Amino acid sequence: MVGLLDGASIRLGRQVATECLCLERCLTVRQCLHIGWQLWQLHDEPVHLPMSQRHRCGELLCGCILAAALPRLCEQITITRWLYPFENRRWEQVTLVALRRASPLTRLIGCQHAALTNQHMHIARASEDTRPLPDRILTTGPAAADWLVHHGYSFSRIRIGCALRQEIKRNRIRQIQRPFRNIIVALATSRQEYAQIARMLAPLDFSRHHWRIRLHPTIPLNGLRHHIFHDLPFDQATIQESLAWADLVLYASSTLSVEALARGIPVINLGIEDARDPITSGTPLHRIMWSASEWCEILESLECYTNRDFASAQNDACTAAWRILAPMTDTAIERYFTA
Repeated sequence: MVGLLDGASIRLGRQVATECLCLERCLTVRQCLHIGWQLWQLHDEPVHLPMSQRHRCGELLCGCILAAALPRLCEQITITRWLYPFENRRWEQVTLVALRRASPLTRLIGCQHAALTNQHMHIARASEDTRPLPDRILTTGPAAADWLVHHGYSFSRIRIGCALRQEIKRNRIRQIQRPFRNIIVALATSRQEYAQIARMLAPLDFSRHHWRIRLHPTIPLNGLRHHIFHDLPFDQATIQESLAWADLVLYASSTLSVEALARGIPVINLGIEDARDPITSGTPLHRIMWSASEWCEILESLECYTNRDFASAQNDACTAAWRILAPMTDTAIERYFTA
């Protein structure tokens, strides 16, 4: 359910957030559950709000539990290194404050694990002086490291890691059938993005290609109604199988696009509102489509390469992909334990 928080709910949320972030006292489990139950009955916030303005009951409940549990955990074991997925969410800030107070010698390592979308833009506005930040931030590749430094993060805080969640390997460039036959539409981030992509693609003639819709694994349709979700089949294969099948990938914010580029598969970014393209550097096999009227022209521009030029473009695409999602190597993995 979507709705705005009323005054009483906002006061309650502020009370809990203050207690969690300031840690004036450790909440008991009973208090956590009581406050969590109250928050659970609140409406969810509008999906278009940036994360810096969100007060999800789930995030606040998670913060309550962490604020109570982490100091007790530090009493029982010695934590020398704490690695966590870095997106600068509220529960992460709770974790950082709790651990720094309970275990000052613990090394705190934030590991970027997904693309930085517009929903995460408050990462760029995080103040080095006022917001809790980890001792080190390991990115999935050089591109994200450059982006964070450009937006004000200290260079000394950033280290380049690798893509832990994606299978990015060298020498995986595929032979692509042209004209394109098999097309995957990769959905991600939110159901709002699902709906915007559906509206953009609705005017297309789907009969000329084989299409598959690939949902984000943690974001179901949940009753979202649009005819393309009924007319086109859903992709149930593994990522490796899907990218072995696809000749072209359409997306808005999904990192499947980067994995596609690493295999030499052309990608088209769907320029919808509030979606940040994870592909930040130019490559010949990357296009942006702002409306369905551009479809035929963009398709033709990708299909008209000579075989030699297309092979060269695939190599360039692979290099661009490695800057975003660096391949996993022993050296890159070691950085997570030495940063």
